[in-house]
Amino acid sequence: MSVRSVVDPVVVEKLALARVLRVDPKDIEYLDAAPAGDIRDLRLQIMELITSANAAGMQRIASISTIIPPAIAARIAVRSGSSLFAARMAVAMDAARAAEVGRRLPVTMLADIAMDLDPGTGATLIGGLPDDLLVDVVAELSVREKWLTLAEFAEQEFSETQFDAVVKGLSPIALLRSGHLIYKEEVLRRLVRRMPRPTIDTLFDAAATHDAWAELLHTVEAMDQDAGTYARQTAARLAPPIRARAAAAKAAEGLADSYRLFDEKVSGA
Repeated sequence: MSVRSVVDPVVVEKLALARVLRVDPKDIEYLDAAPAGDIRDLRLQIMELITSANAAGMQRIASISTIIPPAIAARIAVRSGSSLFAARMAVAMDAARAAEVGRRLPVTMLADIAMDLDPGTGATLIGGLPDDLLVDVVAELSVREKWLTLAEFAEQEFSETQFDAVVKGLSPIALLRSGHLIYKEEVLRRLVRRMPRPTIDTLFDAAATHDAWAELLHTVEAMDQDAGTYARQTAARLAPPIRARAAAAKAAEGLADSYRLFDEKVSGA
């Protein structure tokens, strides 16, 4: 079953570029006609320029960090108060040492790093975090409602246990909102495949609370047959007024519903 994205890839990439430039997405509407891949390439080039600024100074800091304990290097990063400074330091270090520093940074700073930097640069620090700390970072981003950053998290080459930590840290609404911004089919399928059955139940609760039916259907479209059948059974147990709202949203927006969650007559079978 093919997943029909309910969000334009160009819209997602424009949001990401606007975040990097710290401008309103409306300020870069002139990019509407550009391919999503070109906008993404532009963003990555801009981030490379930002993180390479003062590279010589960062290299000196990295050299010093090899002769001082990671705890002190982490303290320097915290004292700077800058997620960009911490990321530049990480880029100049080897991956193992960057991970040692990263796991000593506070969750709030790690979340800042994930928000402010491109995924590749942030992964130098974030990718080496232990699973329990990764859960905390994802949970912090969920509280901040940083859906785009969380969507980018899902694209990282995490190990299976790390990816499970990402899924565990996502609140139900965060999973829906961030999943809605994932337009790469294989990435969304990987995210959905790691969800335990109880999580599927909570997605329906979140959709009802936040009127996130488009996001829910987008997520369910990525499920395999077994999970999709389970989702259909969950939908059948919803109260009639809630089912009616979901069906109305599906009809109004022309949403795909391959598992027939919100047909007029749906049984639990």
